[in-house]
Amino acid sequence: MSSKELLFDSFATDYETIGKLRFRRYIDLLGAELEEMEQAQRQSTQALLSMMTLAKRISDAREVPFEEVINKLTSGTFADSPWIAEFSEEAFMLVSSLPIQSVIDSQMINLFILSRAEIEGPDGWQPMDDWDLDATRRLPGKFRQQILAFIRQEQTGEEPAAAGKGKAKASAS
Repeated sequence: MSSKELLFDSFATDYETIGKLRFRRYIDLLGAELEEMEQAQRQSTQALLSMMTLAKRISDAREVPFEEVINKLTSGTFADSPWIAEFSEEAFMLVSSLPIQSVIDSQMINLFILSRAEIEGPDGWQPMDDWDLDATRRLPGKFRQQILAFIRQEQTGEEPAAAGKGKAKASAS
């Protein structure tokens, strides 16, 4: 076991088992995980501010209530609104640039698998060093949802429920 692994093992409180994988539980985020979440949040915030700016311009130019413009832009049904015609190219570009939640989820799942997950092999638990984003995208939806639930618990610092199904102590190797 490398010194890096020994250090990270000292932080883990236990493991969360999801399917055939076990994830180190820190009840916290690792630096790379935090950076990825902050980047996704920054992109979402920038997109939201751009959308609000465009909605305000359309609302002012066409004397349409701001809320109505926002609803049209966020629902993607702005094409049927005659008052948005002169802004359609800008609206289309804005909507196309919005972060896609499933892509963000795939990136987070991939990061968690690479940084925390292990799978049991013939020589015991092994890290998922050969994992990649393409493999993450091919995971079934329910499995992805279980990993995302674990990610949310780690993000909020939520203590795991009483030891039981799906839990393994850190001393297990």
